[in-house]
Amino acid sequence: MRVLLADDHKLVRDALAFFCSRLDDDVEVLQAETYDQAAELAASAATLDLIILDLNMPGGSGFDGLDAMRKLYPDTPIV
Repeated sequence: MRVLLADDHKLVRDALAFFCSRLDDDVEVLQAETYDQAAELAASAATLDLIILDLNMPGGSGFDGLDAMRKLYPDTPIV
């Protein structure tokens, strides 16, 4: 399972990545601290099974970033 975790707070990313990685040995967590990094990681990933996206971070303006990510990855659950 490949998870994209996008949050501008390192402590939040580290905590969520820790818990995600404990779900299963096959969980891979990709981390981004800006919306632009998240978009680049998502575009370069072969597959994404889940996107955890902070609504308020650099490069993404609230629900605009969420809407853009939904359009690019309509079949991937976004939290």
